[in-house]
Amino acid sequence: MRRIFVTIVISVVGSAVIAFFNISYSNRIAEVFYTICGILFSVGMSQIMAFDFSKVADDDNYLNLTLALSSVRSSFIIQFIIASMAFLVFQVLKSNNGSDLIVSVLKWQFNVYVFLNFIIVYSLFFFIYNFHKLVQQKLKIDIIIHNEEQES
Repeated sequence: MRRIFVTIVISVVGSAVIAFFNISYSNRIAEVFYTICGILFSVGMSQIMAFDFSKVADDDNYLNLTLALSSVRSSFIIQFIIASMAFLVFQVLKSNNGSDLIVSVLKWQFNVYVFLNFIIVYSLFFFIYNFHKLVQQKLKIDIIIHNEEQES
């Protein structure tokens, strides 16, 4: 639930900034960003599935590493579902409406398509950031295995 809330808040703020500066975008950009999201998701999940804990002897280390990796895997899945839903809503609205869908809140004009695109862009940054976390996790596993081998 927290992941969804953070994604929406960041997307609303990003969309407001884009609306304030009146930045234009192409409707095809959602397709490009979503395709990149799909690639990053599949590569990330492949990396997660390739982790090998078989050489970790200490049960506490094994449990901690497994839980940390499980958390990253779950966040990848949730974020991809959020990006997929945003893309599907974008496609449905575009096919039914065709023109920009503007919502006015107080004095702000809010483009729903920009908001949905921003969700997808945020997902891209999320996946890239978590690739870095996966590399750190791999290094942590290597250090634990090395230390355990030195002790035995």
